[in-house]
Amino acid sequence: MKIFLLILVYLPFLGLTARESWFYDARQAAFRIPQGHFTLLDTRPVQEFRNGHLAHSAHAPWEKLAANPNSDGRLLTDTAKATRILQSWGVRQHKPVLVIGDAINGWGEEGRIAWALRSYGKNDAYIANGGLQALQKAGLKLTNQPNQTKGDFTAQLNPQYLAETQEIHQSLSHNRALMLLDTREKREYRGETPYGEQRGGHLPGAIHLYFKELTDSQGRLLSRRKVETLLASRGINKKMPLIAYCTGGVRSAWVTAALRHYGYNARNYAGSMWEWTALPADQYPVSIP
Repeated sequence: MKIFLLILVYLPFLGLTARESWFYDARQAAFRIPQGHFTLLDTRPVQEFRNGHLAHSAHAPWEKLAANPNSDGRLLTDTAKATRILQSWGVRQHKPVLVIGDAINGWGEEGRIAWALRSYGKNDAYIANGGLQALQKAGLKLTNQPNQTKGDFTAQLNPQYLAETQEIHQSLSHNRALMLLDTREKREYRGETPYGEQRGGHLPGAIHLYFKELTDSQGRLLSRRKVETLLASRGINKKMPLIAYCTGGVRSAWVTAALRHYGYNARNYAGSMWEWTALPADQYPVSIP
């Protein structure tokens, strides 16, 4: 009992909460990284990674864990293949993962990898809040030292964080209570297709929530109060089942992580508009305001 109470006392200082926690404070992470506390996954573009990364980081592009990254963003469900990829990145069964991205200029790739890891059962995968910029500001230096650690993690698919096309289709067809969040830019929501959707528009009834609205100017997740206030202004509360989507399930994965961090019942539709708009228009409609 004493150990349990001590854990509850120190959880906030470890960057965690007693609830489902997805984001890790960069200053606390910067203290623990040199101690080897984390497996580090860097999701930035490969050239940026080569130009400099944290020591012992592995390059972890989100496309590696997608079934068809050139046509839709669905998660790779071949767990044997996912296991090989994750082990090549150094992911270990009993070691937390810290996922790092470009929190200011990126597309939420760190959220996509963290979401994928949790969908494979790696529940101690966290996002560095504020990304590489915040970790550097906290005093960590960049290097070109490669990661050569082999992991031992075995992926097991956990559907808890996933939403599928047919579920959304049936929900829309039967007018079931389901809140859809379009996490793309406003121009995409209104019908423009700059990133390859076959049809323009948004899912019927979807509420627009651009993923950058949940961050400050430094790319850090807004406070709980600010997020709750923002979502309440869009008619969203924590009792609603939420499904986030975007073009290929990257920005929406980041939003899913952010909302779950604050206690919302959110899931990611990874196929997103790439998958939805490739299906017959009469059965899988889109709306244009």
